[in-house]
Amino acid sequence: MHNPNELFIEEMNNYHRNPVKACSAEEARKLLRKFGHTDFPTFWNSPIERYLPAVSAGIMYEKQFVLSHDEAIKFAKSLLKRTTHEQLAEAFIFGVSHKTPEYRTALAAYWYIKNLPEHEKSAYYAYFDSDGNPIYNQNKCEHCKYQEVPFNEPKMGFWGVNIDSFFFYEENNIPFYIDLNTAIFILSEFLKLSKVNASKSDFNLFIQSLKLTETLSKGKRCSEFRKVLMQSKILPMTEKQISSYIDLLGYLNILHAPNDFGVTKKITQTAEMTDSDNIRTYFAYPAYTWASEYGIDYRSVVELFGNLKCYNL
Repeated sequence: MHNPNELFIEEMNNYHRNPVKACSAEEARKLLRKFGHTDFPTFWNSPIERYLPAVSAGIMYEKQFVLSHDEAIKFAKSLLKRTTHEQLAEAFIFGVSHKTPEYRTALAAYWYIKNLPEHEKSAYYAYFDSDGNPIYNQNKCEHCKYQEVPFNEPKMGFWGVNIDSFFFYEENNIPFYIDLNTAIFILSEFLKLSKVNASKSDFNLFIQSLKLTETLSKGKRCSEFRKVLMQSKILPMTEKQISSYIDLLGYLNILHAPNDFGVTKKITQTAEMTDSDNIRTYFAYPAYTWASEYGIDYRSVVELFGNLKCYNL
């Protein structure tokens, strides 16, 4: 049996010699959805030719875009100059009230990059070995979690970058906590999208979703908030998208415990997170520390959206 990586390289070499015609954006999104719902063993042992029209269309990608640590920070900062907070905030409100998950995540990515402190690359602590010695990943930065070396296996690289694309275009998902690789990918993809304008009704729908937290009894967590959001049917989202939306509210410092903060306020390192041993829960930091008695941080709502026309109508 041929090695899946060897077959992948052969497929891509053939693709470069004889490029596949791009499909429509709609068809490319269908292929991306099919890819995102494919389990890994099936992907690993199957050819990728079915996805090549979406690669030609620019919705799926052949490989990861990876720079050195310092080049990545410079590139990330350059992305900030190509958009504005107001444009991203308006896109977020529009995305929340429409079936357009691709407009929801860029605001958090923008603030992650903007608030990333100046730092030198420092090896990322990975785990302790059997003798209790710390093992470090020299290719990943402790401060920004930037991974500057792509997957050693090229087919894994195809999997990784297109799962990121699936999360962006289909599920408005940022897994567990933002890292610089993810923030760069999200903001780069966002800049390819058409500009949108949010209406007053869009903003009211967003506020209506936040006010559902007031229906929860004391001590209820994000899982209960997700439940009432699903039952209300006020947002055009699937259950997975609503879970991701709740994570985004945490990243934006709208949904958080008193001593935990979203990326609009600070970049919190894993070791500093409240209950960091329990980080792999159903929700990301800081949303997973939130409880209903903490309510909504409306100061953050005003700071993020107060200058938008849809807020002031």
